[in-house]
Amino acid sequence: MVELDKMVAYAMEHGANYFDTAYMYVDGKSENAIGEILKKYPRESFILTDKNPAYLVNSPSDVHKLFNEQLKKYNISYITLDLEGLRTGSMDI
Repeated sequence: MVELDKMVAYAMEHGANYFDTAYMYVDGKSENAIGEILKKYPRESFILTDKNPAYLVNSPSDVHKLFNEQLKKYNISYITLDLEGLRTGSMDI
């Protein structure tokens, strides 16, 4: 995690403040790792994008449950943009 911390610090120092991750990256550990590092910075200083794991969504309540789980992993107040992964079919949420 030291290397990730150094990369994020370098990015922030050089004006790169957009971070993209997903529920499934690094066996589900990426949200915890980037959240731990980004909490060192003011929340308004970065853009965070995540992807909702569509393969786990079977109902509208699943979307909300998974989103709240993601917020807990990051331990931050909000995700700038949460995308639903590709799936077949549609669902009103």
